[in-house]
Amino acid sequence: KLGVIFQSRFLPAVQLLKREIGRGRLGRIFMADAYVKWYREPAYYEAARWRGTLALDGGGALINQSIHTIDLLRYLVGPVASVFGHTGRMLHQGIEGEDTAVAVVRFEGGGLGVIQGSTALFPGFARRIEIHGEQGSVILEGDGVREWRLRGGAEESELGRMAQRDAPSTSVDPTKPDVAGHRSQVEDFVEAVRHDRSPAVDGPEGLKALAIVLAVYRASREGHPVAL
Repeated sequence: KLGVIFQSRFLPAVQLLKREIGRGRLGRIFMADAYVKWYREPAYYEAARWRGTLALDGGGALINQSIHTIDLLRYLVGPVASVFGHTGRMLHQGIEGEDTAVAVVRFEGGGLGVIQGSTALFPGFARRIEIHGEQGSVILEGDGVREWRLRGGAEESELGRMAQRDAPSTSVDPTKPDVAGHRSQVEDFVEAVRHDRSPAVDGPEGLKALAIVLAVYRASREGHPVAL
C-alpha cells in the first residue's frame, strides 16, 4: 500500500466541513484562500542540509510547509484549473528554494482564490483557510473552526457550535506538532492493509496537491498562468 501523509484531512473540523460543503451548505463557491504565514529562524535551515534545497526539498516554503494547507484547500473546494504565481527569497538568502510565495488560483468550479506561503514572516501566525460561497462563509484557523456563518442564521449547527466552543490551535512551532491527525491517518493505513483497500490518501490523491505547487513554481519561472 502507498499512502501520502496529509494528516490535516483527518481533523474533526475538516471532516465535518467536508461533509457540509458536500451537502451544498455553502452553495456555489465564489472564493477560497489558503494562508500559511509562518516564521523560521535561520537556524532551522542550517540544522539540516536538505532543507530549502531543490534536489532534496524540492523548493521551499510552498512545497514543504504550505503543501498541507494547499491539500486541504483542494480537498474542500475541488480541483484547480489554473494558477499564476510568484516566488522569492525575502529573508533566508542561503536557501535555494523560496521562503515566500503567492499565487492566484482558478478552481474548476469557477471560484477564485489565493495561496500565500512563507517562512519569513515574524513572529508567525496560525495557518488559515477561508471559503466563501453564495450561502455563507467558513474560516479554518489552525486546526479548528474560527467562523461558520450561513444565511438565515443556520450557523447554529455542529460547525457553528464548534466555532463558539473550541479555541483553534495557533501553534506554528514545528517542534510541537499535534499528532492527532497523524494518529488517525496511520489507523486508516492499518485498516487499508487489513482489509486490502486503498488508504484514504493514496499516491494519486497525494499527487494533486503536489501538482498545484509545481504549477506555481512553473508559473513563477515562466511568467504566465499554468493550466493543470
